Amino acid sequence: MIVSSSYCNATTNRCSYTPSVSLTSNKGYQWRAAAGSGAFSGWMAFSTSTSSGGFNSQFNGSSVGWVARPGASWPVTSAVYYTNGMTDKWSTASYNANFNNFTYTVRMKRVDTFDDGYAYASGLIVRGLPTAFYAGNDWKNAYRFLYSQNGNFSVWKNVGGVTTALKGWTTTSSIDLNNWNTLKVVANGSQLRFYINNVLVWTGSDSSLISGQVGVGMYRGVTVQSLQVDWATLGPVTAASYEPAEMIEADQQEFSDNPSQPSVPEHSR
Repeated sequence: MIVSSSYCNATTNRCSYTPSVSLTSNKGYQWRAAAGSGAFSGWMAFSTSTSSGGFNSQFNGSSVGWVARPGASWPVTSAVYYTNGMTDKWSTASYNANFNNFTYTVRMKRVDTFDDGYAYASGLIVRGLPTAFYAGNDWKNAYRFLYSQNGNFSVWKNVGGVTTALKGWTTTSSIDLNNWNTLKVVANGSQLRFYINNVLVWTGSDSSLISGQVGVGMYRGVTVQSLQVDWATLGPVTAASYEPAEMIEADQQEFSDNPSQPSVPEHSR
């Protein structure tokens, strides 16, 4: 599209033009620009805002918008939103609104020890549908971004009750063991990017789930443990959604692998 210089104001040195094409709500797009016959800038990603406008949950005595799903309760204190979990089951909570394209970021801390020789999973629910759950309280339709206290992460999709490992349990140095970790998911159409503490640990493409709720959750064994959530935010996909140094860890380059840990969603050795 070529825009005439008549749309520019010589006094303010600003240009403004509204194209006739309407953009689809909750969809990802790219844009670039060039002045005259000069070279184009690099492509920049953006998405139209979701109908609910995102959220900023600081959990300072309030968990408005969040709903506990099957599993243990999720009390809120003046500092955190947390659960102590249930024996051999998932305990999850989600923000009660649907989102398509977004940047979802959560700061969380798993307080536990190895139970029965396993490090159990904690993490994020993405594009989940809170209408059907397994006997163990896991979602039958959702992407899950999980990490464990022995330094592993994984990415899973549950679609119609069928679980598939998009990225099996894999070791990463980006996890701060026994401490707070910030997990982030950038979902833009079929493109999914997963970060731990500002490190891109895996990226892939999947179009099985295009909309749904986001949430948090944990799985535990017999020993009472807890997952604490400091804050959670969700906003649109912008250039700021991507880290300045977009370098994925060298050992995460493959779309899938055969890690030494068993590919079980709930835990890793």
